[in-house]
Amino acid sequence: MSKIKFRRTVIGQFKYQGFSVRPNATELIIDVVTDESGKEIDLDLLSLLVTKICEKHGSENEMSRMVESDLVTKVLKEFLEEQEKQKSKIDSEEETIEIIDVFKQPKFSYKSSNIKSIIYSKDPKPNGFLGNSETKVSMFNERYEILLQRTLRNSLFSSKTSESSNEESSYSISSVISLLGDTKKRIILGMITQLEDEVFYIEDPSGWIKVNFETTKTANGIFTENSIVIAEGRCNNEDEFVVKTIGFPPPESREETIKHLEQDKRGLSLIDETLSEPWFLKLQEEEINDPDQQMIIISEIWLDKDSVFEKLEKLFTGFNIEEPPSVFLLIGNFFSTPFDGSTKQLEKRKNSFLRLRDLMINYDFICQHSKFIFVPGINDISYSPLLPRKCISNSLISMFRTTYKGSSQLTINKNFLSKNSYFVSNPCRIRFFTKEIVICREDLINKFLRHSIFPTPTKNSEIANSIAKTIIDQAYLFPFPLNIRPILWNFDYSLRLFPTPDTLILADKFEQYSGKYNNCNYCNPGCFSTDFSFVVHYPNTDEIQFSRIK
Repeated sequence: MSKIKFRRTVIGQFKYQGFSVRPNATELIIDVVTDESGKEIDLDLLSLLVTKICEKHGSENEMSRMVESDLVTKVLKEFLEEQEKQKSKIDSEEETIEIIDVFKQPKFSYKSSNIKSIIYSKDPKPNGFLGNSETKVSMFNERYEILLQRTLRNSLFSSKTSESSNEESSYSISSVISLLGDTKKRIILGMITQLEDEVFYIEDPSGWIKVNFETTKTANGIFTENSIVIAEGRCNNEDEFVVKTIGFPPPESREETIKHLEQDKRGLSLIDETLSEPWFLKLQEEEINDPDQQMIIISEIWLDKDSVFEKLEKLFTGFNIEEPPSVFLLIGNFFSTPFDGSTKQLEKRKNSFLRLRDLMINYDFICQHSKFIFVPGINDISYSPLLPRKCISNSLISMFRTTYKGSSQLTINKNFLSKNSYFVSNPCRIRFFTKEIVICREDLINKFLRHSIFPTPTKNSEIANSIAKTIIDQAYLFPFPLNIRPILWNFDYSLRLFPTPDTLILADKFEQYSGKYNNCNYCNPGCFSTDFSFVVHYPNTDEIQFSRIK
């Protein structure tokens, strides 16, 4: 496009709004709206600037329709300063919040030669998804090794104590030991398994030990097959290990684990290798100075329900302020029924996501300043039903990924929304400043209660706290047999909670709950589509607030 056509285009935009413009003013505008090559003009930007200039002129000089160069210079300066400020803020936000899909998460192995020091090494990314028989064996061994190291570092097990000579008396545990070959040894660290119906064994590196749970007292938590436990008891005459008490390996706080990491005293490079030491220190300072950073957590957003859109409109209207929440965490299921594979249902789901996008673009502040993270539910369209699940299908993502050309504010919002929307795996991780947040969507409570070996709590609050404790103690999201919760063996490492995260979001079809255990915050945001409940989380201060739209 020639200079003459540039001038005609600029003059035409002013005429369209009922104004004229001085020739020298058009040159100033052309310098701003042309691209680096000088051959193209950004029509969206031109339309935006002309609108701003005409509005400014109308408020300062209602009698004249001629726009002078002084006014244009003033408006352009303000606009460019705001753009630079906004660019700086966006660049900063890209550093302060990192969204980590588990399929891109680094894999690490942990070894400990002297108990007090954890040496880790980065492993090659796995080839393929499922893995082979060796992968299946190694994933259980690695889980066991992590909990063994953690147990041996615990004060109960780290120092030798004298044992009573009286076999019936209690004594202090001196170390984690195996029962095999010595009937006086009373402590086992191993995985519960069921080789025959209703016949349980505990498996450790030495083999299988048949156990008797008839008189067992349990510590807090919910025990299922594939749980790694510490059992105390003795052998009877039938070569059974009669378990007196059973519990989980003692927990270890994130701070304590990181203290023992030999290469990294921050722990965050295990999930985000891009975080440098200087930036980490800067983020720590910003956490203290900016305690009001918000994360809105919503689960079970059924986009096939009109009532959900009515409440989402209220929610976005309430948070569409000059400093909106940093993150909107939108967790599935995104529809009330599972996907049946039909073309008709696929079209309905695409239209529902399109409707969601068209609702969101009406809110300038949240489109331009907030990040939207979409985590699939167990019934959403994905590449595989196994965990971890990949992000929702591209056919739905495409509703948010299109770049638009036009002159309206809605077009600008669409482009910001496209840039600020992230479609990730289930589970996934977020680095929020220096905090690690793990998000998981699964019907965990139902699975734990159905497959528990021992009686479970009856009060909802006790159930929720027991399950959170179990997962944190196990340092693993799904301590179930593979036939109950199939997983991708090659990506088992992404389901581990080592070190323990700062916040654990366990989105479940259950009432809202929250708590803190082992210095880890945990919560369930509730089911938005049934009672319109959600959670407001302040990661920098660890605060969790229950909310509901009336």
